[in-house]
Amino acid sequence: MPPCSSSANPRQVQVHTATADTSQNNFLVDSGATHHVTNDLVNLVLHHPYMGPDSLFMGNGSGLNITHSRTLLLNDLSLSNTLCVPSMQQKILSVSQLTKQTNSAIVFLPNSFYVKNLQTGQITHNGSCVDGLYLWPANSSSVHSVRTDSSASWHHRLGHPSSSIFTFIQQHFSLGSNKFQQSDCNSCQINKSHKLPFNESTLKSSYPLEIIFSDVWTSPVLSIDGLRYYCMFVDHFTRYIWLYPIKRKSDVQILFPKFKSLVENFFHRNIKILYTDNGGEYIGLGPFLSTHGISHHSTPPPTPKHNGISERRNRHIAETGLSLLHHSGLPLTYWPHAMTTAAYLINRLPKPILGYQSPYSKLLKISPDYHKLKCFGCLCFPWIKPYANHKLAPKSVMCVFVGYSADQHAYLCLDPTTGRIYTSRYVKFVESEFPCSSLAP
Repeated sequence: MPPCSSSANPRQVQVHTATADTSQNNFLVDSGATHHVTNDLVNLVLHHPYMGPDSLFMGNGSGLNITHSRTLLLNDLSLSNTLCVPSMQQKILSVSQLTKQTNSAIVFLPNSFYVKNLQTGQITHNGSCVDGLYLWPANSSSVHSVRTDSSASWHHRLGHPSSSIFTFIQQHFSLGSNKFQQSDCNSCQINKSHKLPFNESTLKSSYPLEIIFSDVWTSPVLSIDGLRYYCMFVDHFTRYIWLYPIKRKSDVQILFPKFKSLVENFFHRNIKILYTDNGGEYIGLGPFLSTHGISHHSTPPPTPKHNGISERRNRHIAETGLSLLHHSGLPLTYWPHAMTTAAYLINRLPKPILGYQSPYSKLLKISPDYHKLKCFGCLCFPWIKPYANHKLAPKSVMCVFVGYSADQHAYLCLDPTTGRIYTSRYVKFVESEFPCSSLAP
């Protein structure tokens, strides 16, 4: 609820609190407060002066002046609707705001309290009751570690993998300690089917790039960038995926020669066979393929199952991408970012057909670094000084994490207010907060 005018019968910003000898570093958890309140600007990011006529009304009816407002960073939490009132002796966390903003329940006990995430069921924070007042701990770093490294968080970072694949990664890479089933994830239940009818190919290959499968996937929703399709290339030997969002199907005829040059120069091998369906977008590649000695194998139009590798990858990418979008709350118009991120993550998941190697490690001979993965759609603060056009420009801005750079070791961060995407290696992530989520207030 925004602060209201102090005119007749206003909906006043209220705080009902008792006076106690509590540390000023602690926030008092208050069920009678309509807003979070702090008395300094230390953790109030991107704050701006409060220009409204309102005051903060105490339980005794007295009013205190509000000087600033914006978002409070409290350990691993990002709490909007926070007011700065310098004359306030005690910092306040509003129970109603906190439960809405974190999609959590707060359970009060005689000598303590805890916060439970409604989606995962996990306890994320806890605190104590001192002299009848429930105090948020000044330093909740241990709880923060449990939260961000929980199995649920790793499930989201990895792109919502199946329970068996996730368990394998947990056991071999020590990611998360508690068990997590795919059935515990609402996004998986909503967006993933439970049957993949396309069998794996019986073709044999001996080295990377010998056989490349390709397909074009059509989105029913036009992206925010005006894109309708993506073109996918899959290496048969390693099952590694390259994915490129495109505007028109005919763009394949420009894309494939560039892709061929890129991968052949990098791996010092030549593509021998291109395997596709009978789509017209590939027919125009005939002269180019003949010139470069590449055999083109295609399937009959009504039998996509014969191109099983492409069909399975499309299904896997679409289900993973939709799960990422659902959990993040980003609109469907951001499907290219979700699908590209899905391919990035799928390449790093172990596959039974590869002896539980990942396509990434099979192709590049190195293990993926899972600790660089972050939850798609979470709140982030990239270092944007390289983008600044003057010395007084802010060094960071509140953004939404939308993927990984294809040509740099960097993250893609969307500024939702401008639509601009920043590429940055230096980013602070708040993986417990999803600014676009429908669960947010």
